[in-house]
Amino acid sequence: QAVWAKAAGFGSIDIVGARAAGIPALLEAGLTVGSIDLPGWKNMLSPDREQRLAAVAECKSFMVECSEALRSGSPANPLVFWTMMLPSDPSRTRKENYGYMLESYRELNGLLADLDASIVIEGWPGPGCVVCTPEGYRSFLRDCQCDRVGVNYDPSHLIRMGIDPLRFLKEFGPRTYHVHAKD
Repeated sequence: QAVWAKAAGFGSIDIVGARAAGIPALLEAGLTVGSIDLPGWKNMLSPDREQRLAAVAECKSFMVECSEALRSGSPANPLVFWTMMLPSDPSRTRKENYGYMLESYRELNGLLADLDASIVIEGWPGPGCVVCTPEGYRSFLRDCQCDRVGVNYDPSHLIRMGIDPLRFLKEFGPRTYHVHAKD
């Protein structure tokens, strides 16, 4: 697949399904890694504290593994992790789920700096999504207190919600670290 993608003119491919093992094949084909799905992102917003702690630990371990694989093969390739802010229990209040999200993602701030990595949030407006509107992004980017957390720009979701994608980009452009190719 990586050889085909390179021959078809792609320069970068996202790794979905949280598979660090796919990094070497992309690099060998002459591609860069666009973003890498964080594992267990839904449990980062779990009402169960033990599930949140386990998800944070899993993410940290995975982030280090990806950094080692990527940096050994392509030290200049940016290390960008993808996530969505969909709670495991969308019936909980938005305030509760926001608190769980903030607690979990703040735990990654130090490691992001250590790895020179970023996290991008896709604003797919699924059930109970906490970060998909300008208000959600604005609040989380402020409260997370980490400039390494930013936006995965996917204007198709904004259009579905009636949000002007150009106005969104004007506000969040400096924190946009990834764009989906379809958009």
